[in-house]
Amino acid sequence: MDVQYRANIINDTIMAALLTGGKTAATAAAPRALTAQAPMSTSAQYSAPVTAPAPATPPAPTYKIGDKGPAGGIVFYDKGNNSGGWRYLEAAPVTTERTAAITFSNWQAVEGNRKVGDGKENTNKFIVVFKREGGGINSAAWLCNELTVSGFNDWYLPSLDELLYMYNNLYLQGLADLKSANYWSSSVMYVYVYFLDFSDGSEKSINAAWSPPNERYQVRAIRRF
Repeated sequence: MDVQYRANIINDTIMAALLTGGKTAATAAAPRALTAQAPMSTSAQYSAPVTAPAPATPPAPTYKIGDKGPAGGIVFYDKGNNSGGWRYLEAAPVTTERTAAITFSNWQAVEGNRKVGDGKENTNKFIVVFKREGGGINSAAWLCNELTVSGFNDWYLPSLDELLYMYNNLYLQGLADLKSANYWSSSVMYVYVYFLDFSDGSEKSINAAWSPPNERYQVRAIRRF
């Protein structure tokens, strides 16, 4: 059998189609046209993503003397700033007031100052010694430390100067239903335990070295915030 091959087989139209996936050589060789796109603007290239500003923190509420405090008591002191983590003093509601003794033996272990702001630390000293040595249940400092009002449990027995502000800003103004009676403070200096007579605002003390101060005086807790 006489078999012949075409000399220029690559140019054969049929073979060219087979070799180029069904495309003609002209079609295969033609470059793909690019779709024209608009150039990106400079602002689009370099502008930062837009983020919503963080919501502003609402200002802390302010109080004035005689206002109802966060725990439902009466605000009686404003020091004007938040140094130490607090600004105001609030007296507990009248329904929490009790009469109690401040009986204790180890007075030098609980010696405490009289200034505004000292009452909490003074009371803490009482509680530490109560837990270490026993006793103190239903005493003035114990009652204040155990008090919870409206979910707040940070009450304490006021210092002598804190009692003076209660006397001037609450009692003399007819606020908070304070009585014309003696109120225990948490101020203990050497062996002298101090209290305030709300009938006239006078400071008084008992020498605990002579005999345990078993007198039952008024107890009104306060808190700072």
